[in-house]
Amino acid sequence: MRTLMMTACVLLALAGQACAQTPNPGCKTGDSPECRAWREGNCRKAIDEYLQVIAKVPTSDANDKKRNEAVQAKMHAAVREGRAKKLEECAIWGQLTGIAFTQ
Repeated sequence: MRTLMMTACVLLALAGQACAQTPNPGCKTGDSPECRAWREGNCRKAIDEYLQVIAKVPTSDANDKKRNEAVQAKMHAAVREGRAKKLEECAIWGQLTGIAFTQ
């Protein structure tokens, strides 16, 4: 399971890095509505892509599979609840990071 979570954490970090480095030439100040919308769109995309990737991470045995399914369920629940509460997508992304790195 350690390998599974290390893989998941690396994937999460890479997706977050790609999200943060995507250029937005129209973004002049970080707190403008345009920048927030752009950032939120990137975070939503990163969340959706990460959930797809984590579902495909191979498991070595039944225990790994069970633990992976539990982590996935926890992450999907965090996304559902965050979106239901109308949290910012980047805040939800932060929650997923916390879940991945504390498993």
